Amino acid sequence: MIASRLSRTARPLAFALLPAFVFHGVASAGDAPCPASSCPVAAKVTALLAEWDAAAATARSLSDTQRAQVSARIATAKTGCPVGCRLGETLVAVEDVLGIVIAADTANATRCALASAGAASATASKSDDPACAAACADAKALITARSHALRLLQQLAGHAANVATGACCDASSTAATTIASTSSSKPCAETCAAASSASCPIRVASRLGALGVSWDTALREATALPVATRRELVAGMHALAADSKSVALVPPSVAALAEGFDALDAVDAKLTAWAQANPEIAKTVPDEIRQSMALQHALIAETRPVLSRVVATIATMVGEQTTPAASVETASTR
Repeated sequence: MIASRLSRTARPLAFALLPAFVFHGVASAGDAPCPASSCPVAAKVTALLAEWDAAAATARSLSDTQRAQVSARIATAKTGCPVGCRLGETLVAVEDVLGIVIAADTANATRCALASAGAASATASKSDDPACAAACADAKALITARSHALRLLQQLAGHAANVATGACCDASSTAATTIASTSSSKPCAETCAAASSASCPIRVASRLGALGVSWDTALREATALPVATRRELVAGMHALAADSKSVALVPPSVAALAEGFDALDAVDAKLTAWAQANPEIAKTVPDEIRQSMALQHALIAETRPVLSRVVATIATMVGEQTTPAASVETASTR
């Protein structure tokens, strides 16, 4: 799946030029990047991370018996719930995607002059051009913002995944890896032969594909449940959330992750415009970084509709009306 997506990626140049997925606002020629303080999604994620820190402090005050009781209640609440039985492995996959992208981002920063402090040397022939200098400055700011955004999302995904998988419950600790071993019969590329399912882009993409299909099923299951059953399942989760701040933070964290990936995807078109406006700078970018960014874009694009399906299914369970555009895509159209 990932290979076919890469072969038809229409805008790898833009992602090679500016590895800068930011939450809100993108600098095209002459624009200033959006500071974190004024980005709605970034602000939301930052606030949620503060709440997660507070929840962790509260959890540390619990006895081993109390923690075991919460874990057991989480496992029970997941039984028969279209959302609960899938959410853990989904959030682990999202965390793995962010880990891969961050690793590539870190590696690219050491190989690409545009992404390093030596950006000016990469455009030495144009260093006396104010427009070029401004474009490079914008690129540097965007790359910094992108790195910050990716790490915020990774932290959020990690917190939510730990709760949704019931990390302290042995019975569910392996659930997150189940789909990786059954979702595809296609072998990984040679570069992934020795990699774990968490660090191999092709394996992670395969998991995302299987999760997309699974969440299509989840939405149908949630819709088909009798109203009384849905209310009973939701009431159980509300009761658990009332006793565990960590559990209460999972739904808003999932929503923020979905918004974050939507924002990353929306940057695509603006980055394309930037690349078209700065063709000379494009010549300084190594081919390996172009390929790396195309791969990162493909993973982000595969993750976005999965998260939209999760949000749509949660909304159905609690009785809200929502129809995200990506939630109605089928596996064949992704």
